[in-house]
Amino acid sequence: MVALHELPEEIYIEILERLPVKSLIRFKAVCKSWKSLISSPDFIDYHFDRSADNCSKLAIMIIKEGSKPDAYEYENKIPIFHTLDFSPTLSGETTKIEVPETMIPERRGRYDYYFKPAYGEPLSWCRGLLLLGVKCDHFSLLLWNPSTREYKDVPKPNSWRHTYEKISASDIGYDFTIRSHKIRGQLLQWIKIMKMPITRTPPKTLVNGAPHWVVSYYKVDEEIVDGKYVCVEKFNDEIEYFDFVLNKFVVVPQPGGYEYGNNYFKAELFHAEGRLCIGYRSSPKWEVWIMGEYGVDESWTKWIIFNVDIFGFPICFTRDMNVSLVGEKKIEGRSSRCFAIYNGETRGIELNYLLGSSQLTTMRAFTFVESLISIK
Repeated sequence: MVALHELPEEIYIEILERLPVKSLIRFKAVCKSWKSLISSPDFIDYHFDRSADNCSKLAIMIIKEGSKPDAYEYENKIPIFHTLDFSPTLSGETTKIEVPETMIPERRGRYDYYFKPAYGEPLSWCRGLLLLGVKCDHFSLLLWNPSTREYKDVPKPNSWRHTYEKISASDIGYDFTIRSHKIRGQLLQWIKIMKMPITRTPPKTLVNGAPHWVVSYYKVDEEIVDGKYVCVEKFNDEIEYFDFVLNKFVVVPQPGGYEYGNNYFKAELFHAEGRLCIGYRSSPKWEVWIMGEYGVDESWTKWIIFNVDIFGFPICFTRDMNVSLVGEKKIEGRSSRCFAIYNGETRGIELNYLLGSSQLTTMRAFTFVESLISIK
């Protein structure tokens, strides 16, 4: 048997890159050189990329209503975070992870505040980090790594004009040029525009480190009818993402024929195998298209058709296998909605702990990739 110190460095580094986060955290205590290696930015990136290429986990975070009738909205929420592992050896094993609390200010008098614990709702997910938000007097943000259990409050903006009270939405992405996460805040303000977005929040999926949305636009055009100018209302959907390098929104082409179909088709975004997907609902079926080459209009192909009445998000796919989480309105005569795992178009196990979903106020689901990144 070859002793560990006799192995070439590149061999044992490759072995370590294949291990789960829980084991690597323990191995930091083996020696100083291992702690330095496992904590290095290069190793963290290599480990994440390898984990992403072989990912077989889904994550579900739900927020249920509590039993406090007179409590504030943020006091009456019960968060539950689950991961589902679909690797061949575990086949759908569920793990529950405790969601951290944050401390928020509560006014006691005109100038007197005290701090109390509160849970946040899931806003956005990127490369192992989950952004949570607490809707209170001073909207608070919390950054959390479920793999390491580390979390921290996001500092408030320096500008008084950009206080949390004016933030209507936030999301997290990744800037590959500086190898760092970035948080984008959307502020409430009035501007004069000719093309008005009806919806842009929350982000529906994340591809290439950028949050993506289906944005519904309302537009008024002037057209000549019977020799007269008349105003014509138009609605259309666009896929947009926020570029964290250029700090602007960019449009992604849709499958042909769907841009002006939002009156008939309800669109949702997903990702599978690292590629962008869009689903169009036309009851009682759901068509899922996948983009083979990112940004190329002609690379859209129809991938899966679900012949069930799906009520919408969440539906997500594991990265390297054809497994998805689907929310159904009715199945086999049941009047309430339920959640099930599908392998391709074949219905599999039902997630019984998500039944009784009338108490759910928020639900997000996404591909879960472990990350060693530290946010301390």
